[in-house]
Amino acid sequence: MTLRAAAALMAALWGWSPAVHAAGAFFSAVPDMPLMSALSEVPSATTVFDKPEGRIVALAATGSADRNAVLKFYDQTLPQLGWRKAPDGSWRREDEMLRLEVKGSGRIVELRISIAPSRVTR
Repeated sequence: MTLRAAAALMAALWGWSPAVHAAGAFFSAVPDMPLMSALSEVPSATTVFDKPEGRIVALAATGSADRNAVLKFYDQTLPQLGWRKAPDGSWRREDEMLRLEVKGSGRIVELRISIAPSRVTR
């Protein structure tokens, strides 16, 4: 079983993890990417290309949340789904790289997540 398949299986059984359980939802286009409960997915910002070289994904969500709380949520949740944080702040799993960008100040934030083959994004 690949790491991605194992992560998807764990995501399907998300009650095993407090951080993933706190999400309560996942992005519709990426069923193993948790959506923080304080955020709402922006479907019009979703892009998914699935090619033999790997998938390219862009996701977005907005909501009333503190920027640091969003980053902390994903810092706690992503490792449980097989992602490892790299020194440059990106995340790696198998041959994929994930980047998080949180924009906004105050209480309203926008989260952007991008996933791409790591060999393309280096």
